[in-house]
Amino acid sequence: VLFRSDGGNGRGNYCVMNPLDKYSNVTVTNGNLDCTFSAYTGFIRASFALPSTGKWYWEGTVPTSDPRAEFGIATLSQSLGVDPQGASGCWLWYSNGTNSYKYNGSGTSWGTAWASGDTIGIAFDADAGTLTYYKNGALQGGGAAFTGLTGTYAPMVGFGNNTSTAISSNFGQRPFAYTPPTGFKALNTQNLPEPTIKNGNQYFDVLTYTGTGGTRTLTGLSFQPDMIWSKTRSLAYNHTVLDSIHGVGTSSDSNSLVTNNTEAEGWSSPNFGYLSSFNSDGVTFTAGSTSNDQYNQSSATYVQWNWKESVTAGFDIVTYTGNGSTQNVAHSLGVAPKMMIIKSRSNTSDWIVYHSSLSSAAYRLFLNATNSQDNSTTTWNSTAPTSSVFSLGTNANVNSSTWTYVAYLFAEVAGFSKFGSYTGNGSADGPFVFTNMKPRWVMLKRTDSTSDWLIIDTSRDTYNVATKRLYPNLSDAEGVSGNILDSLSNGFKFRSANWNISGGTYIFAAFAENPFKHSLAR
Repeated sequence: VLFRSDGGNGRGNYCVMNPLDKYSNVTVTNGNLDCTFSAYTGFIRASFALPSTGKWYWEGTVPTSDPRAEFGIATLSQSLGVDPQGASGCWLWYSNGTNSYKYNGSGTSWGTAWASGDTIGIAFDADAGTLTYYKNGALQGGGAAFTGLTGTYAPMVGFGNNTSTAISSNFGQRPFAYTPPTGFKALNTQNLPEPTIKNGNQYFDVLTYTGTGGTRTLTGLSFQPDMIWSKTRSLAYNHTVLDSIHGVGTSSDSNSLVTNNTEAEGWSSPNFGYLSSFNSDGVTFTAGSTSNDQYNQSSATYVQWNWKESVTAGFDIVTYTGNGSTQNVAHSLGVAPKMMIIKSRSNTSDWIVYHSSLSSAAYRLFLNATNSQDNSTTTWNSTAPTSSVFSLGTNANVNSSTWTYVAYLFAEVAGFSKFGSYTGNGSADGPFVFTNMKPRWVMLKRTDSTSDWLIIDTSRDTYNVATKRLYPNLSDAEGVSGNILDSLSNGFKFRSANWNISGGTYIFAAFAENPFKHSLAR
């Protein structure tokens, strides 16, 4: 008897082994379910990250040519080009046909040795934090092989030698060979938890347009934006940021900030045009008295990135006054922000960026510059933000006495926003970065060396591979040359050494078109 455990729906997309998230020694066939290995170094992750709640089951078949398969889970940040048995980011069960071991950086004798053709059942209980194994339906080791698992993991397969016969995985797209444990489900999009935000365009969206000259009302959003970031694509004009907290401009005040320079608010004359209203589905720009219009110059092309301030979407805009000493500033996110961008409104200053993937809370980046991460204990007071406040030291860029500031705070919302890091490999077969969503907008920066910032979005690059470049720290017109990355249903994949230098450390921020549960590849 064969068993199905996907709630009987027989619908949705099932997990497979991910051909974009594997080491070079792995070959994937049969609908990305079968894997062969040319050496024992390296492994492959699956296309789903295991949800943080629920109970999940899948099976693997031991190859007939050699029993030395490795079945388990791996963190999303674990390097692929390692021996999984010695990797601290892998939890696996291995047998050489005579002896049986469990590994998490080191090995312990455990379970019953298996033979070629045996079926291994893997059960991950996210609620209990356990990983349990079955051999041909029989529980192994008297209980869970691993406990206390609290991170984000994906199913993985490795091999202790090389094999010409495939290790075959089954995530429920065909009936299971053995009855899954009670309450466990297949890794199927229908079974994934329902995301808080089903459509990313309810809280973040991108508008592209061609200037007409004169006053212009932009429509097409499904929300009233609270922050807009505008850039002329075809001309070397500044990146302009405006938000609803400190209001619109007037005929005597442009009321804007610019990411590629250090100027205070109102950097340019309103003769170059200004934002005159935030509307229910967009904004209105009023023309200035010169043809050099920042927002609607005739025949110029533009892109505008739009955010809605919302606890649901993990976005908060905070204004405050510096005190020249240390202080905590309150926010309303309810969780600790993953990224913060701060700029003085009243005085010339750098744009300062906090990102949770930097080396520690003592480090910062400059949005207006190419600097690598900088250790500055006086910026964040060496204190990570909490669910209610962010901490400031005495650095003038964030906390000079009587200066006024604006802080843009972003928390991570599963399936809508993701803030993380990756290490480059310098290859056209670059790293795959799992985001649990289809990215609409991605911003990148190398942190261990100087580099420009980069923004990619799927409105300017409507097909893979993305090539169109805009740099937040530069006023340059849009550049189009060389491959960068593919935007996928569950993350992004680098397709050249661009923003993927071998050994380079990078941070990213990404916002969704759709969560993985509801997304389609393009």
